[in-house]
Amino acid sequence: MKKLTFFKSKKQKHMYGDMEEDGGVEKKVVINAPKHIQSTLIIRFSVEMSTVAAAKENEYCGYVYNLKAALENGAVKGSYKCRDRYGSVFEQRFRESVKFMSDLNRIVTEYDLAKYNGESCLVAGLPDNYGASVNITFASGEHLYASNNQSNFIPDNAVKEMVELFESRAISVSNWTKMDLSYNNSKCDSCLYVRVKREGTNDMFAEGYLVSKGEEYSFDEEFCMSAEAVGAINNLKLSSLPKAGQLPEILHTDDDSEQKLILCYNCKEVAKELDNKTLARIYDILLGEFIRHQEELDLS
Repeated sequence: MKKLTFFKSKKQKHMYGDMEEDGGVEKKVVINAPKHIQSTLIIRFSVEMSTVAAAKENEYCGYVYNLKAALENGAVKGSYKCRDRYGSVFEQRFRESVKFMSDLNRIVTEYDLAKYNGESCLVAGLPDNYGASVNITFASGEHLYASNNQSNFIPDNAVKEMVELFESRAISVSNWTKMDLSYNNSKCDSCLYVRVKREGTNDMFAEGYLVSKGEEYSFDEEFCMSAEAVGAINNLKLSSLPKAGQLPEILHTDDDSEQKLILCYNCKEVAKELDNKTLARIYDILLGEFIRHQEELDLS
């Protein structure tokens, strides 16, 4: 039987039994929990971690992540859930090869998550959007468990790498809900700042500003895009574009040339690398829609 060391806070009597006072702290340490894991094959992985109170401001801040993966019948079933501080949620399931577990094990080993094994801390009365918990089972039967509902003990770089690993799989099979595209090329006298919202898979709505060869089109109110344009944008499979890293400011600058694409998946925004061919295709689709809508307004 595992030996536990307890650090208990005071309890108050409650009509339903003993209850921890708000702010009361209960810490537990499993004395003989291993601080080194021999096995290199993870069969079940569950991590919940919050960056709501993160000290560093970056694209991973302000979220609660739930990352899960299980190895079953030679394949990995995974799920990615991201909730922002306002309660909006993006959630997606995916399937991967066994290599996914190898990638996870590298992160677990590189950042020595086993050193937290057997440690837990519970602060009564806190909301569920702080802290972190790690629950990992290995093929050898070894187990890694740690939790703290007040502070995220997982190193920042480990958080980043785990989120990127899960996010890349989840987003590649997901539909974005909003697209912000910014493009400026003074040499060609063309630019645009356009937002496209998606509802389901068949409806898209556009708004923004577009200039083509000196001709300006500006719509402050969103309009419904044609079925042909929706199909054309869907066929570009923008979610599969490589991630661009840090989220840029989606505003025009004084640069002679710039292009920025941000896709939003409910609450999660992701910057994408935008090649010239894809940019030109999106530009042509949107230009056609802006011209069509302007003609409809002129006739009304």
